[in-house]
Amino acid sequence: MPSKKYYTDSEKEKIYTIVNIKESIIALERDVTKIHQNLKTIAREIYYLYNAMAPEDFEKMLRSDIDEMYNSISHIHSGKEIQSNRLSPAD
Repeated sequence: MPSKKYYTDSEKEKIYTIVNIKESIIALERDVTKIHQNLKTIAREIYYLYNAMAPEDFEKMLRSDIDEMYNSISHIHSGKEIQSNRLSPAD
């Protein structure tokens, strides 16, 4: 009588689960590699765009970004100030 190994249902399920996990990991690695390549491409494009800009344009852009951040912070701060005034007890 030849010896054959028969898997029980739970053993088959475990093997199937392990195979699925391995396939998922491989797919995830491929996705991460694609994301990494895309990020490198984007960074390279940004680098070339900044190098192509005239220094004056870059300075204007930087100043407008700083002004925008300052205005956002000022607006948030003034909103908190107004809220804290509403919450404080009347004298």
